[in-house]
Amino acid sequence: MQVLSTSQLATTVKDLRIEKGLTQLELAKRTNIDQIFISRLEEDNFIPSIEQLDSLTKTLNFDSTDLFIEEESHNSFYYLVKDAKTDNEKEGFKMLVEMMLTLRQQVQIRKSYESQKAKV
Repeated sequence: MQVLSTSQLATTVKDLRIEKGLTQLELAKRTNIDQIFISRLEEDNFIPSIEQLDSLTKTLNFDSTDLFIEEESHNSFYYLVKDAKTDNEKEGFKMLVEMMLTLRQQVQIRKSYESQKAKV
């Protein structure tokens, strides 16, 4: 199963932003993504929504499919995809699993952020 590599995304966004001579604030304005989220994304501490990722790819002109890596999964959702009967079913299950994993990552990052914030 393919998952978004947040570390590759962080590196790509930062490198392309700098290459284009943009500040984080300028990139935030062009993408309608809060500057704090741009900063957190570049630190590999934020997972963008699909809309945010789309805005970043269009603004910085890169292909998001290059950021997905193959990851073996041994959970029940993986087996649903494997046992799907049609290509449409398989794609639907893959999309569902990717969205759930992204949500799980966002929850984990948010918990980490909140615990660090509480310490300050």
